Parts: sequence; structure tokens; C-alpha cells
Amino acid sequence: MPIIDPSAVPRRAADPDDNDPLGAYECLKLAAGGGLTQFGVNLETLPPGSQSSETHWHEEEDEFVYILSGTGTLIEGDVACEVGPGTSIAFPRGRAVGHHIENRGSEDLRFWAIGTSSKNDVVHYTQKRVVARIVDGVRTETEE
Repeated sequence: MPIIDPSAVPRRAADPDDNDPLGAYECLKLAAGGGLTQFGVNLETLPPGSQSSETHWHEEEDEFVYILSGTGTLIEGDVACEVGPGTSIAFPRGRAVGHHIENRGSEDLRFWAIGTSSKNDVVHYTQKRVVARIVDGVRTETEE
């Protein structure tokens, strides 16, 4: 049966006590839980004070975000803008502008994160000045 049980899918999470620099979060990898390999569909929850990722951009992967609830702050390059329920955000591959989303609000921020699942990519982490190269699914990081 193609119905996906959210309690049985791969999950990434950090609790407030984990000292994760991004803060607490939960990410349910729903596409992976359904056996899909060509694209990812993640349901992400960011409590107040958290952010979605390190500032980054992809050479080969498209990313799409749809805000379900809460209010977030989209950081793209040097620009910040508020995003809320119903906001759609597209990050085309190869657009060399780092981005992430922060929850500066007082309630959980929930959103769909959908993107290409490529076994080959180059990810630029612009604030850390690190490049992650993924070749045949194997990731290596170097300083830029």
C-alpha cells in the first residue's frame, strides 16, 4: 500500500539540550519513507530560535519550500524577509546565493521542503566557507 506511516519514516532531530548550532528541529523524511529516490519530501518543524540549515546553495539540486504554519525569516544572501503560511519559496540549482530559514517567532514553524535527490552535487556553505562534494552518494568536505 502506498500510504506512508509518518511514525515509521526516517527522522532527523535535535533537542534543545543537544547544543546543535542550528537549534532544535524535527525533519520527517517522507519521500524516503515511501521508497522514493529521485526527490525528497520532508516535513520540517523549527521551534522558536532554530534555523533550517547552515547558509548554503546547491550546484545540482533544486529546492522548494512551502510554509504551512508559523512565521519564519528567509535569509538569502544579505536580504531577510518574513514568510508565513502559504508562502512558496524556490531555490533553483546553480543560483550562487546562500540561503536558510530562521524561526524568530514565538511558535513552531512548519514547512514542506522538497528537492532533487542527486547522488552527485556540490553544496556551498557560504558562511562557513566550506564546500561539500557528493560523488556517487559519498560526501567529502573541504575549505573553500
